[in-house]
Amino acid sequence: MLTRTQLVQRISEVCNLSRRDSKVVLECMLHAVIEALKKGDNVYIRRFGTFHTRLRSPRPSRNPITGAHVTSPAKKIARFKASKELLRLVAGAIDELASDADEPGSFRFELKRSDDACASRKEAAAAVSLV
Repeated sequence: MLTRTQLVQRISEVCNLSRRDSKVVLECMLHAVIEALKKGDNVYIRRFGTFHTRLRSPRPSRNPITGAHVTSPAKKIARFKASKELLRLVAGAIDELASDADEPGSFRFELKRSDDACASRKEAAAAVSLV
């Protein structure tokens, strides 16, 4: 997981800015996205994705303390849809991680199933082998 502090550090290193300036850049960008979403606008960042809002309809729910049935009101929620390029890059990174596991000194687990279905948990655990 990448935290806000770590993101500020990376911006600082890549853009050759002070940490204070990097924090201002990040805060301004996040503020602009939040304000646009509050107004109901979509935020499209080319080759990254789109931030947008969606109206969640009212739905039945339950009070966890009393158990009473209530209706949750309709509300606006924020959503993010990754671009095709971002999805492709993330999938490529996963492929690289899988290929790195084939190098000497590394290992990965692989589930091998026979044609017969595993009858028990013990058989399922035995079917997992170290490649």
